[in-house]
Amino acid sequence: MSGRRNGNRIRGPQSALTDFLAANNISAAQIRDDHERRQREARNNGEGPSTAAGAAATPATGEDGADEDVVEIDEEEEERARVESKKRKWKGEVEALEKIKKAKAGKGKGKEEKGRGKGKGKTKGKKGKKGDPDDDDDGDSDDDFDPDDLSRDMYKKSRPLPGQFEHCEICSKRFTVTPYNIEGPDGGLVCTPCGKELKKDVKAEKKSAGKQPQGRKRRKLESDRLDGLVNRGAKSLQQMCIETVAKHHDDVEELGDMPAPLVQRLSQIFSKQRVLKPKTLPLFLRPDLQSVVLHDAAYLEADDYKQIFAVVPNVQKLVLGNTCQMKDEAMEYMLERCSKLKHVQLYASNLVSTEMWEKCFTVMGGRLESLALKWLDNALEDESVEVMARECRNIRRLKFKLCRRLGERAVAAIATLPKLQHLSLQLSRDVSNEALISLIEQRGPKLLT
Repeated sequence: MSGRRNGNRIRGPQSALTDFLAANNISAAQIRDDHERRQREARNNGEGPSTAAGAAATPATGEDGADEDVVEIDEEEEERARVESKKRKWKGEVEALEKIKKAKAGKGKGKEEKGRGKGKGKTKGKKGKKGDPDDDDDGDSDDDFDPDDLSRDMYKKSRPLPGQFEHCEICSKRFTVTPYNIEGPDGGLVCTPCGKELKKDVKAEKKSAGKQPQGRKRRKLESDRLDGLVNRGAKSLQQMCIETVAKHHDDVEELGDMPAPLVQRLSQIFSKQRVLKPKTLPLFLRPDLQSVVLHDAAYLEADDYKQIFAVVPNVQKLVLGNTCQMKDEAMEYMLERCSKLKHVQLYASNLVSTEMWEKCFTVMGGRLESLALKWLDNALEDESVEVMARECRNIRRLKFKLCRRLGERAVAAIATLPKLQHLSLQLSRDVSNEALISLIEQRGPKLLT
């Protein structure tokens, strides 16, 4: 029964510092008693020799008066010690409350203020050690021992125990700590209502992070639509097969008798994903194909281009992008093997010389119907275009884009092509108005685009 009465005892409100000292088994009364005991010991050790000398010099009748003076001095010292202890306790409580408020205002700022206060306490302790003459044998002194510094250091590392009172980091309300209280953004504890709100916010953030932005979804849909991968309703078997092949491209050995349009679509997907390499190149080469479309051939080497012309000798349409490793030997092999080639699109073939371009135009001659060249820096000069205009009279579609060595003479040569219907030019050099007007007057009426 006595245990139940003690458990149901009603206690009044206590300060944050009092709760902290009780949780860490620190007794303020014990600290005060130890402090007063050290003061008395230091005073007695300092006054022993002088008291003996005074007793020898004075008559016996003055001993009672001296004892009364000593008792009065002890009482005054004890009263002064009690007053100082109360002041320190009040000061510690104020600092604890200020610490709680600073922790709510900002964790970084609070840490800075705590470190600054700790540094001041250390400096004060060092000065007390130097100038205090009442130091005992252990090196302790009145100014060096500060219970506020001890409580401040322990307050940083400890978490309030269940049953204690704490101020909420968010709403500043006082609540009883339980094992289920969570930490706030700055490391302090929060009350139950604020904890529920924090959990809701965390769930909402996770849910929003899992969702893909609307703009990104729209771009993905448009990209898939251009690749031919988007259909209304359920996906077709053909689309699912194409996606599976593109996903497991390293494990595919051959495509079989797949129609040419599907082969070209797969080539587009491989080029977009940058997986068109010498290992996957044979998937798009068959002797019965009449067109080879590889939009990204950056990983192909010189022998790979020869492999294309060797496996597909009847090719009529050749589209190769990023042909940075294509050289004169590959062009020579193409002229020998591909006698039916009519449509040529080559991008970034900068290793092909000007002489090889002129030889290519001469050999292909009248069977060349469309030509598209792009990103040529060191080859294909005005003389090469003049050879093309003289030998390839059946060209219907012509495109020169960013060919840096072409100028006014090339424009004049293009104006002499009799069957030209589609023309696209983007030149780096200046061209006079007279040359452009002449081109428009001669070829303009028959141009479609």
